[in-house]
Amino acid sequence: RKEVAAVHGPHPKDRALFAEEKEAVLRAAAGDLRWLLGRGYALPGALALVGNRIQLAKRQRQCLLRGVCAPDLAEAVRRAAVEASALRGAALLIDGHNVLITVETALARGVLIRSDDGFLRDLAERHGSYRKSARTEEALLLLRDALASLALGEARCYLDRPLPLSGLLARRVREVVPAAEVAVVPSPDGAIAARLKEDPRAVCATSDAGILRRAARVFDLAAYIARARIPDAWTIAL
Repeated sequence: RKEVAAVHGPHPKDRALFAEEKEAVLRAAAGDLRWLLGRGYALPGALALVGNRIQLAKRQRQCLLRGVCAPDLAEAVRRAAVEASALRGAALLIDGHNVLITVETALARGVLIRSDDGFLRDLAERHGSYRKSARTEEALLLLRDALASLALGEARCYLDRPLPLSGLLARRVREVVPAAEVAVVPSPDGAIAARLKEDPRAVCATSDAGILRRAARVFDLAAYIARARIPDAWTIAL
């Protein structure tokens, strides 16, 4: 893939695409997109309309896609978000690839977006073709330390079976993060949804919008790690 540079850090064009002088343009575009979504426009058409009007590049459009949502949806997720102190003794359901990719991106100083719903998302473009990177071991150690600090009742990490080498990653998570029970499943989304039916008070750790909008309690585990251990992560707020 031509975007392979994004696997381990910023895309070669990111410094130009997200330079300080571009921020006002991107924020204005985000405001336009937010306005359209708040009035019922479908996301693909609204994003194309905004992006074409000011000729945004592909990764700038991806930034808007991952950072902007309809105000009512953003507010619903914000209401469901819990603080770390609320996790003591709770069950935390972790979307494993989702959290690890975001933490690895932060470690590699790739672009992160603070989204309208408050959650941290990446532009790594790896979610359909994950491979272990030079940052994976460090990300696992940070995950281990984070789970220990949260005093959870249970931590369950779901890994996406269709992604490459998920079995090997699961074995490594078990070795490095013994506090987490690991399950390799056809769809973390489906597995988390099924667990929530059994235990509606469980807390979801993911930035996947589809999961966030179904859960009563959500926690931004990747952002929790980044705030504590990667304070110089490259984060854009729209």
